[in-house]
Amino acid sequence: MLNAEYGIINHFLQLFFNTKVIWLSNDFAFWSILLVDIWQYTPFVSLIIYAGLRSIPHEPYESAAIDGANSWQVFTSITVPMMRKLIYLALLFRSIDSLKLFDTAFVLTQGGPGNTPEFLSLHIYRMANAQNGLIGRAAAISLVLLVLVTVISRFLIKKQRREE
Repeated sequence: MLNAEYGIINHFLQLFFNTKVIWLSNDFAFWSILLVDIWQYTPFVSLIIYAGLRSIPHEPYESAAIDGANSWQVFTSITVPMMRKLIYLALLFRSIDSLKLFDTAFVLTQGGPGNTPEFLSLHIYRMANAQNGLIGRAAAISLVLLVLVTVISRFLIKKQRREE
């Protein structure tokens, strides 16, 4: 879909706007990988949110309707507070997944052009394999990634527990 010559996105851009974009070039590689990652995991987050919305009881909404609350008040006073745990869960999963993003970047660009899509996991791969096997440095950066994921996870879990 992101191919500069035969991709469906460039086909429609050429058809409607008479332009082409080289999606995996230096200028657009990072944003293309980011958009693919968002596109890939949006259904998962949507499913979590949808399941949470379906599990909310109807009684608070009926009470709010009787009290004369408008839709914005219902959303901010009932829906969001009752969905807060699942929103934090979805945020936790996505933050962990985004920090360990490797497969999408590697499949789309094979780590190029140059060092343009510089994600931490891709940097670890380059350090260990592509740059003369600097495995010790790659292991040290992997520990930094582990600490970063742990700190962010603990922060989100503590924030979720504090909300209770």
